[in-house]
Amino acid sequence: MVYRHDNRPWLIGYSGGKDSTLLVSLVFQAVSRIPENERNKKVYVITSDTMVENPIVKKYMHESSKKISEASKKQNLNIQTEIIYPDIHQTFWARVIGLGYPTPEPPGFRWCTERLKIKPMNKFVEDCIKTNGEIIILLGVRKAESAARSRSITEKEIAGYLLNPHNNINNAYVYNPLTEIENSLVWEYLLKDDGISPWGTNMKQLFSLYQGEDLSEEQSVLGEIDEKKYPLQGTRALDAGAVH
Repeated sequence: MVYRHDNRPWLIGYSGGKDSTLLVSLVFQAVSRIPENERNKKVYVITSDTMVENPIVKKYMHESSKKISEASKKQNLNIQTEIIYPDIHQTFWARVIGLGYPTPEPPGFRWCTERLKIKPMNKFVEDCIKTNGEIIILLGVRKAESAARSRSITEKEIAGYLLNPHNNINNAYVYNPLTEIENSLVWEYLLKDDGISPWGTNMKQLFSLYQGEDLSEEQSVLGEIDEKKYPLQGTRALDAGAVH
């Protein structure tokens, strides 16, 4: 199992979305199966608050982060949650109102992603490396998300290796345990056990947040979308083995 291979800490970027939720859930499940005296690896679950999030999403992210922390402490899982913020001088309003930056416009002009998310996360990673020497970053990316994502993952894979060196950060390695998981398994897993997550939140709330968006991928998997109809036809073989 990758967890037991060494003591390098793990870091998971947790957005509250379905894939990062799946990843954290599987790590919870995997660590809970290990005897308490062998849970020596620190696992950081990091949520990035850009300070311009949709209020509903922001509330969900913060509440979920708190619940993950509480459940970890109760079960002695050695999983620590952190919410990180951009530097005050790099915030959206400091840039737009204070310095006159034009507002971001996709797909080309998106300065906000780097300043509000990437830089705060990289700083956290670099601080962890200073303390621990090396760190392993777990990503919830999957090839089935899109053809572009599949190409991106495949290009970075090194045959025979589970861990790949980070492109930009020395002494950081990337582990992608979910790459081969099909779209159809994601919601089936998250909504099993009546949709209750390992830390006690209701995944039906997450599902309802996705219903307000362009569901293309979910619709192709689940068919009819209705708040009273959840696809609980039985979960196939997806468990903590995905992160071994």
